[in-house]
Amino acid sequence: MFQLPNIYQQHLKNQFNLPQYLTLYLLLNLLQNLKTIRLEEIARRFPYPIKLRSRVALLHK
Repeated sequence: MFQLPNIYQQHLKNQFNLPQYLTLYLLLNLLQNLKTIRLEEIARRFPYPIKLRSRVALLHK
């Protein structure tokens, strides 16, 4: 599992609210574990309760 250094964790926790921070943390873990990065694959594996097309659009932002 991906672990950010404590200084980065504290900075990110100060910048984001808890749901945003956890979402970012999940996304970073996902990016670390995938060999090739395609938005469709990230959207499919991302544990977020929205439709695939919406997840791809969200990741494009």
